[in-house]
Amino acid sequence: MSSNSAIEIDVQTIAANAPGAIFRLSAIGNEYRIDYISDRVADLVGVSAAVITKDFAVLENQIDPSDRDRFRESLRKAINRAIPWSFEGRVKQRWIQITAALTEINQSETIFCGMITEITRYKQSEIRLKKSHNKLITELSGQVAKLQQSQNLLKCIINNTRASIFAKEYRNTNGTYILMNREFAHRFNLDQDRDLGKTDYDFFPPEIAAAFQVADRAAIASGTSIQLEEIEPHEDGLHIAIVVKFPLFDETGQAFAIGGIATDITDLKRAKEALEQANEVLESRVAERTTELSQRNAELEATLSSLNQTQTQLIQSERMSSLGQLVAGIAHEVNNPVNFIHGNLRYADAYTRDLIRVIQLYQKHYPELIAEIQHTIDEIDLGFLLDDVARVFASMRTGTTRIQEIVKSLRSFSRLDEAALKTIDINAAIEQTLTLLQHRLKAQHITIVKHYGTVAPIDCYAGQLNQVWMNLINNAIDAIETVENRTIEIWTDQQSDQTVKVRIRDTGIGISAEIRPRIFDPFFTTKPVGKGTGMGLALSYQTIVEQHRGSIECFPVLPQGTEFIVKLPSFS
Repeated sequence: MSSNSAIEIDVQTIAANAPGAIFRLSAIGNEYRIDYISDRVADLVGVSAAVITKDFAVLENQIDPSDRDRFRESLRKAINRAIPWSFEGRVKQRWIQITAALTEINQSETIFCGMITEITRYKQSEIRLKKSHNKLITELSGQVAKLQQSQNLLKCIINNTRASIFAKEYRNTNGTYILMNREFAHRFNLDQDRDLGKTDYDFFPPEIAAAFQVADRAAIASGTSIQLEEIEPHEDGLHIAIVVKFPLFDETGQAFAIGGIATDITDLKRAKEALEQANEVLESRVAERTTELSQRNAELEATLSSLNQTQTQLIQSERMSSLGQLVAGIAHEVNNPVNFIHGNLRYADAYTRDLIRVIQLYQKHYPELIAEIQHTIDEIDLGFLLDDVARVFASMRTGTTRIQEIVKSLRSFSRLDEAALKTIDINAAIEQTLTLLQHRLKAQHITIVKHYGTVAPIDCYAGQLNQVWMNLINNAIDAIETVENRTIEIWTDQQSDQTVKVRIRDTGIGISAEIRPRIFDPFFTTKPVGKGTGMGLALSYQTIVEQHRGSIECFPVLPQGTEFIVKLPSFS
């Protein structure tokens, strides 16, 4: 088939399947009129095509107020200078792009033909691009028998796109070009009309031309679209392009040619490499800071271990004073790592906000960007990068989260300011106690097995009850220091008599039957001198039985170990 063969196009079908709203605008003096606009405009600006064709001001009023003056100025400039009209601005929560060619001008009237497209998430991801291309390819392939019916309109559309579009015939020729858009001709210094009818071998080195045609024939043979990366020779060197090639079918269903859409991704590849290098540097810095924080945490664990060994006070001294020392030690050790992290975040945040302010000033004072800069902004998705900065800083603040959790657990555990009954979650209270004892559990390589049931919140004296869990779990840790199988199991269950049962079992050396009846006696202890006061279990018994009207019992576990069972009623 020759390049001058007549192929008809259904305008309405093309308009319905175009990636934006096609329009024709007439300007007479300062009066503007939309002669035609496709129905896609309703999806873009929220107003139907019928309303816009009646009154141009309707379209103008949909533009964001901060962009409206620039919208009017861009149209006046295009008319006064007799140049193509180009505008980018906001409509509600999305961005649109208007590109229009100047198709006719006389003494009284200026006519533009173009397209309105949404660019909110332009090139957000390769997957989205692939789906968009495949959809466009499917639509174009299905309409190939009708394409010549509105050749002027199609030419206006394809010549204003930023992608290279071409078609080559293979039925009776060796891949002669029957279509190339303005971008394709500009990219390879060709003439849109004069160079039709020539082949790749007339434009490119033989090895590159042969590679192009191998891919062409693969698309024809597959009967469907294919996507690949191709090397393209340019004046400034070799470029990389993502190319989608698809077969074109005649009225008999036979593939006679291929169509192609190519997007230069050379700059995107380079930007990706630069981003990967930046990520490596960032990961290295994060690793350094993580190491420093780990060292600080090790110092904190050592301090907590030292505090645990000094808890030899009686009743309130044992309960409150030890917590005071613990909190004081944590506050002292937490200060330096918090200052270290937040000090760095403050400077990094300030530097980043300064850079963002510079970018915003450029956008404010130089809204009309050159094509290369605008192309790069769209490729890297500048808006997304600016939004993502906050998330990057949020991830860097993770280093302080662990410290804040420890402080929060200490306050919740001690509840120094809560003397009255409080409604608490037993599971959460036990979990907070385990958090405070992590240094001992890790040091002794103890496995914690939790069987938390669904239990109702209970009313209790939270501070005193937290001390009970601390005493029982501490005793369990002490009991399994000398055994190989070091496991502590914890169960919580809701009982039918409106009580909550808590079981704490260890695999330690156990408690002999002779001394088991005395374990709740004040000052009775089996620990070495200086390691225990004999008041932990006595205080726990007082808290559970006398203050909360519950029960606490101790049972042996076979083959070895001990289990404490605590039952607590729900106060009203």
